[in-house]
Parts: sequence; structure tokens; C-alpha cells
Amino acid sequence: KVGVRTVFHHFGDIETLFIEVIRRFEPTVASLIVTVNPHSTLDQRVRDLVEQRHRVFCRIAPVRRVARGNNELSRSQAVLAAKRRLQYVLDRQVHETFAHELRLLPDRHGAVLRITATLSFEMWDYLTRERGLSGAQAQRHLAVLVMRELAG
Repeated sequence: KVGVRTVFHHFGDIETLFIEVIRRFEPTVASLIVTVNPHSTLDQRVRDLVEQRHRVFCRIAPVRRVARGNNELSRSQAVLAAKRRLQYVLDRQVHETFAHELRLLPDRHGAVLRITATLSFEMWDYLTRERGLSGAQAQRHLAVLVMRELAG
């Protein structure tokens, strides 16, 4: 255990501490997010993306869950900015991974919104934590939902 005084001796305030944690944490999360092979079949791209999200969410879950119950953490500008950066990267990944299929859909913007909601931390957390599904079971459900959305 580390005393509160020791923490604030190194970090002038709580926001500075959050900034340092994010600075150290973001590269690890970023290394888990890679381009899905665009030459793979749709089924393989969906499975690869869902599996990748599972790895990312396993990594960030402890922080996201703590933030949910901590007013200072959930209101932190540094934390909110980091969350926005991650969401932007994950949204872009959906656009890039399914560019061909999305072009064919009449409501591609709505489809992107529904896919990003399906592949969100909140949905993954609901399936794994609230419903008690294993990672593999949650991934199968998420893949089915994404495939249904892309089928038009």
C-alpha cells in the first residue's frame, strides 16, 4: 500500500496523477489495436475485430469499472480525453474494417452507429460481467450481431 501523502508528494494533485497513469497506460492499449486484414473474408474480419476488442476491453476493464464508481475519475478531463481518443480509434477501425460492406448499405451511418454500440466496452462488459458469459461466448454473440448488421 502507498499512503495518500506519498502519492501527493510525487503528484501535486489528482489530475496530475491521472495524466501520468494515462501516459503509461495508453501505449499498452494502443499496441493491442491493429489493422484487421482487409483481404480476409467478412466472417474472418468480424471474428478478428471482435477478438481484438475482447483483448482491449480485458485490459481496460479494471480502469473503466473503477471510473464508473469514482466521481473524481469519471469527471477528470484527462480521463475523458483519453476515453474520447480511444473511442475515435475504435470507430475508425470499424469504418476501415468494413468499408466495402458499409458502402453497400443504404443506412451506412446508422449501421456504423449500431456496430460501434455492439462492439462497445459497455456491451462487452454487460455480456461478460452482468450475464456471466465467458470471453468466447461473448465474442460469438458480438460477432453474430455485427454480421447481422452488415448483412443489411
